[in-house]
Amino acid sequence: MRDLSLAPIGDGQVLACYTESEKLGRLLYLPVPKWTILSLSLDRSSGCLATEKIEGPINPEGVYRMKLHRVGDTVVAYGGFAPRVEEGRYRSHPAWYMAVYSISTGEWETCPYVEGIVPPIFDTPASFSMGDTLVVAGTPPGEGLITLEGEYTSSTWEWSVYSRAWTEFSDEGQWWDNAVDCPEGFSKMFYNPLTRTTYREGVWEEKYPVWSPCPRDGRRYHVIGFPLGRNEIQLVTSEEDGGVYTAWLFDPVSMDLVPLQPLPLPEYNGFFSPARAVMVSPTTMLFLAKRVSLVVNIDPFMFSPECITSMEGCVFSANVADSDY
Repeated sequence: MRDLSLAPIGDGQVLACYTESEKLGRLLYLPVPKWTILSLSLDRSSGCLATEKIEGPINPEGVYRMKLHRVGDTVVAYGGFAPRVEEGRYRSHPAWYMAVYSISTGEWETCPYVEGIVPPIFDTPASFSMGDTLVVAGTPPGEGLITLEGEYTSSTWEWSVYSRAWTEFSDEGQWWDNAVDCPEGFSKMFYNPLTRTTYREGVWEEKYPVWSPCPRDGRRYHVIGFPLGRNEIQLVTSEEDGGVYTAWLFDPVSMDLVPLQPLPLPEYNGFFSPARAVMVSPTTMLFLAKRVSLVVNIDPFMFSPECITSMEGCVFSANVADSDY
């Protein structure tokens, strides 16, 4: 599944969006977003993952590659790209798109673009949720972060699930592509070292010292992180390691780093595609990679205040999910 994005909706279920290509001609393929609900049995002895295709939101421009975020009692699909035919091929351009999925009713609400009231079209924006708020930041397409006059062109916006209104923080300067302290976790491609950033009410802050989980070898890495109590779990791989993720327990205060039990992933020598992961319950992670789906059961002790990274025995277990994913 290309461009996979996930958001938990409770009871062991996850809303997923991905892209399929529909052939319209000999060399013409149209990217089309698809929607499904993944249902995972939360029985620790079971790993059954079922899928159910559902209707997506109204999407007249055919926007795809949206990002899904759990915001309060909804899931917001935001951003993406719109296909346009150029020189006989579909080419992608950044587009405005926002749709809100009600978890209780299963209904979609598509939000229109209103200039000045909602964020502008951003080129690959950062977006993530913090409780009842969606945070979006970026720069307009074709513009650098800093103009020739030395001025920042980026802006950060917040959307409230209660007021359904946007608030702009346009003069806070530089932004980063994610925030490590967001409850939904983060996913990031990076070159060593990994810059750690936090976000609060329009203010981005780079934290030092930075975390260096990988050697300074010039390779590009992918990290998936989730908060676990006072600590974080980090899954890290390089583009050249075949998608084999190492697992770590990380203390963002002391910077202690403890290796955890490796994920049982098969070797894969094909084109690198970042894995996706989502917490479907406080102690269960669903990890989706090429050719494998894993259910990761996390020891509840890792969430407790007594769990410190200098202690041994902080482990988790994982088993391959029996699924039609």
